[in-house]
Amino acid sequence: MPFRAPSPLTRRRRVLLAAAGGVTVVGLAGALAWAQTHPGDYGPSGNGCVNVLEPSTMGGGVIHRCGDEARTWCRAEYAADDRLARLVQPECRLAGITPEPTATGR
Repeated sequence: MPFRAPSPLTRRRRVLLAAAGGVTVVGLAGALAWAQTHPGDYGPSGNGCVNVLEPSTMGGGVIHRCGDEARTWCRAEYAADDRLARLVQPECRLAGITPEPTATGR
């Protein structure tokens, strides 16, 4: 196939490209606004339920625990000192699950 020199855009093509760009911008703005106002299925941690967004290489995942399961999980995370534990501990406090006092009173 021989090389074909590019020709200038016609008025119709410029209008179509501008319309496609406008629709794309409006769609992205709408998606961003929706994402900011609808955080997900779970609300913030509280009332004995713990919700943590755990970042990972594939994006992130929500970890949700309530009741006895949340208390058991929080006890384990209070005893740990890794990245996940540092994310979970403040959420446990928001849920009303505090670390158990130690024998030394700390």
